[in-house]
Amino acid sequence: MQTIKELIIKLFNRKRRFTDKFKLEHWFLCIFIPFGLFFAIITPLGQNPDEPVHIFRIWQISQGDIIARKIENNKHDRPRYGGDVPKSIDAILHNTHFSNYLNPTFKWRNINYSDESLSPLNASGTTLKGFTGAAIYSPAAYIPGVVAVWIGLIFSLPSVVVLYLIRVFSLLFIAGCLYAAIKITPKWKWIFFTCGLLPSVVAAGGAISADSVVFGSSFLFIAYILRLSFQNKPVSSVQFILLFGLLSLVSLSKTPYSLLAILILLVPVFNKKSRQTIPLIKLGSVIALTAIISLIWMKLTSYMAWPHGLRAAIDPIANKQIITSETIGFMKVIYNSIFYNGVISLTGIIGHFGWLAAPMSNLMIIPAIIALILSPFVGKPSNEKLPKLKRGYLWFSVTLSVTTILVFLAIAASLYIYWSDPRSAVVAGIQGRYLVPLLPLILLLLGLLGQLQKQRQLKITIACLLVVSLVFALLTAYARYYIDMPVSV
Repeated sequence: MQTIKELIIKLFNRKRRFTDKFKLEHWFLCIFIPFGLFFAIITPLGQNPDEPVHIFRIWQISQGDIIARKIENNKHDRPRYGGDVPKSIDAILHNTHFSNYLNPTFKWRNINYSDESLSPLNASGTTLKGFTGAAIYSPAAYIPGVVAVWIGLIFSLPSVVVLYLIRVFSLLFIAGCLYAAIKITPKWKWIFFTCGLLPSVVAAGGAISADSVVFGSSFLFIAYILRLSFQNKPVSSVQFILLFGLLSLVSLSKTPYSLLAILILLVPVFNKKSRQTIPLIKLGSVIALTAIISLIWMKLTSYMAWPHGLRAAIDPIANKQIITSETIGFMKVIYNSIFYNGVISLTGIIGHFGWLAAPMSNLMIIPAIIALILSPFVGKPSNEKLPKLKRGYLWFSVTLSVTTILVFLAIAASLYIYWSDPRSAVVAGIQGRYLVPLLPLILLLLGLLGQLQKQRQLKITIACLLVVSLVFALLTAYARYYIDMPVSV
């Protein structure tokens, strides 16, 4: 018979073998999916930023209408674009009190769905809706939502159920992308783990928008570049195809992020086996083909934004002139947006919910900030794959820095042209969450400094800080929708 001591040792060894197989990407899913589902459930339909227009666009694409049509002119005699959408969606938004989205005192404790809201999407008739801001997005940005709608139509699911199914599919998509990113990157896995568990990212997974595809594809593309750069073999044909597919998904999801293609320059620099003529031609072809696809989509949809802009009283021609002819003036606009006006903030990057009406407090975002700062310093110092050469470090850091700056400028320029008031002093519409896909690049720069000691304690600390941050985020969102809070006068 085995002694008690032998049984304990056997059980301990079995548990250790299990935890060894349970890797970081698995722990990520165990945290991300439950919290993401909480966000998807507690947030009333229509109460995520721009959710209604994204729902309309998803329905339109699911019906094969890739390009939105002109429906009417607004009161400023400017064209609007959109299409026919189910009346049941309108009923759902009415039942969930969408009109109160900016009312700080309204609470969503009692939501009763009408018979029309509970009818299948294709059984309620249609109504004409304008959604120009979402109409310019390509189908790539809505892949999870379109699949969810198709499933809902096949099984004649109630409209309310279909909308929640879209949220679940969006959550699974971004979870899958981040799972893959953590798994495939040869270094700095904790950077992707930490960025993926920011409240803003988890909440985006539980929402109906383009953010789940934008965030997920951007993170995965960056991780894949690291994989190709530091692998000890040439880039294969299959890997070139995957690289092209990922970059195309990033570019078509939101055009300014197409500049992440600059990161491809890292591959031949650090992967010596990919410096031959043929691999270099293939890498160039990936960039060229993706650029062509992006330009074609921009050409097909440019009439929706030019020359009228995406909202009333906008003058894209005048604002474009400031960017092209008054560069110093535009730099002042960027400076005002970052440092003066508060348009971009750490709160916006980490957690801003409910149509920007429910920001996490400064105290609540501290755990996430600490986790972000610590994440680049987790790794294996004895297994460094980045060449110990000044040129290697310089090229790596310059490429990351230039990419980050150019993507940010592209985001700011596009919003300034198509969304900001004429000759505005700040970039209107720019939000902290637009910078989330750039966080891994910034943190990778810190990762060049090396790793800290006591790695086990560091990992536990980061994971705990992220869970605490997500709990704070859920409390913030729940309080916004269901708890009466005193309003300061």
